[in-house]
Formats: sequence, C-alpha cells, structure tokens
Amino acid sequence: MSGRSEARDVLNVLIAWSGVVLHEFIPPGGLTAVVEFSRHSEPPRWIEPPEPGCYQEVYIFDRHVVTALTQRRVAQELRKMGVEGKTLFAGTCRGRMGFMHQDFVIHEGRLTPRSSVPEPEGLLDRYLVGLVGLPASGKSFLRRVLEGLAREEDPELQGAFSAYKWSDAFMAELQDRLGRPSTPKELMEAGWRFYQEVESKNPLVVAERFLELENRRAMQDRARFLVVEGFKNPDAARYVSRRLDRPLILIAIHREEEERKREVANRKHPDDSFDEERLKLLRAMGWRRSSPRRIFASTPLAAGSNTTTKKGPAASG
Repeated sequence: MSGRSEARDVLNVLIAWSGVVLHEFIPPGGLTAVVEFSRHSEPPRWIEPPEPGCYQEVYIFDRHVVTALTQRRVAQELRKMGVEGKTLFAGTCRGRMGFMHQDFVIHEGRLTPRSSVPEPEGLLDRYLVGLVGLPASGKSFLRRVLEGLAREEDPELQGAFSAYKWSDAFMAELQDRLGRPSTPKELMEAGWRFYQEVESKNPLVVAERFLELENRRAMQDRARFLVVEGFKNPDAARYVSRRLDRPLILIAIHREEEERKREVANRKHPDDSFDEERLKLLRAMGWRRSSPRRIFASTPLAAGSNTTTKKGPAASG
C-alpha cells in the first residue's frame, strides 16, 4: 500500500455524461478520469480510467445529483481498483439527500464548500423505496420495521414512511381479468396465465393499477418515503418512480436459500406449496438473482440474521 508521503495530490473523476460539463470546476494540477455508469447495468465503463495509487484527495463530480448513490458506487469501484485517498463529492443537486452528501457544490460559478452554501429551495425530498427479493426473504419484515418507524415519537420520523404491497395491485388486476382463484393451484395457474396473456404484452399494467388503487392513494401520499414491497420488474419500478416524481431507491433483500426454504415451509402462505413453480414465474416476470449486484451497499438486516439488504437508486444521481 502506498504511504501518505507518496500520495499524489488530486484525482478528479467525472461521471459521464452529465458530469463532464463540470470539467471547468475541477481542481487544477490533478489527474482526471471519466466513467460512464448506468444504475441499470454493470459494470461501470471507464472511458478514461484512473491510475491506481494513493491520492491526497479524490473528487467525484456529478450533475443534477438526487441521492448521491451514484457517487457512492463510483467511490466503491475506485477502491476496488486500488485507488486510495480522501473521497470528496462535488456537483450540482436536484435532491436534498444528494445536496446533504456533497462536500462541494457549484455555487455562483465556483466550486464552494457545501457547508458554506445555504440549502437551495425546491430540492426533491420525497422518495420511492422498493423492497425486492424472493418469497420469504424478509421483505415484509423490513416493511413492518419501516412502518413502525413512522409511529415513533421522533418528529423527524413521524409520518415519514407509508407502506404498500405490490401484490395488492397484482391481485386486483388478475382477478378483474381472470376471476378469483379458489385454491393455491388455481392461483399459480392464474399467475402464469396473467403473465403470458397480459403482463408479457404490457409490462406496466400492474404499475398502472397500483397508481389507481384506493382512489389514487399513492399519487396523493405526502410521506417522505413511500415504501413498496414486492416490485417484480425494474421497468415497473422506474415507471412508478417517474409517475410519482420520486427518486427510486431499491433495497434488494437476500436470505440464505436453505433458511429461506425453511421459512417457506413454516409460514404456509397460499402459494408456498408451489415455491419452485413460483420462482420460475418470478424469473419470467423479470426478477433475477444477479440483479442486486447492480445495487449498492450491502448491510445486515438485523443482528444474527442471514438476511442482507442491498440498496441503490434508479433515478438521477
């Protein structure tokens, strides 16, 4: 590992393509790298890769930052590539969360410490949180935890979360089109029919139904974090995010497969007896075990649990 005395001065990383316009604000005399990064695919594509080594400061520039999760992901990639040094986020912001995570912002035509800049008016500050994962992975547990936080006495948390289940919209649309299944076997057969005859042709049909449920409750919801358990495909999640004008933060929940199967056997939900068939249907709908690799930080859901969560955005910055 390079010692601090051997550290180069500055590495400037521009996130393509919007962040490239900030080139005029990068600190002079340093090295420059350019990375193209889409939150919906991997890995990041280095157009001008950095030189591995130790730097005194590593600036990561992006434009129209909403959550700063893209900058965080790039910081993680830099560490994997052997780039070390004090990481600093810099850019222009559209979201309050992104603004609070910046070390420097562009203010009055100059790169300025964020701490010396008043918070701009009109920043986005409501978010869509999608909980995704296999059946019995822990999605409902996390949803209930977040619902409980909204009932805390802390004024910062009161009413901050409201929760929804994607399956409510799915079942409402399925029953309107195919009738109400009366047995678990009929439910599984109806699920396949609905996917093959309806959702495969219109992947946003359940998203549209979700937005119309309960007299358009989600459209009128003013909670800071609108939590949806059980998105089945990323396009539907992104569509709802755009319709609600809420940046999307996906939380992918994992559980060791042996433990997940034990939970399936114990909880006895109506379709649990068809778990393997259900997994095939979920994969057809768009869920892939590999998809959480696109998502950001991994952290234990609870102490002593084999369940982990991974987070990431599907909206700007």
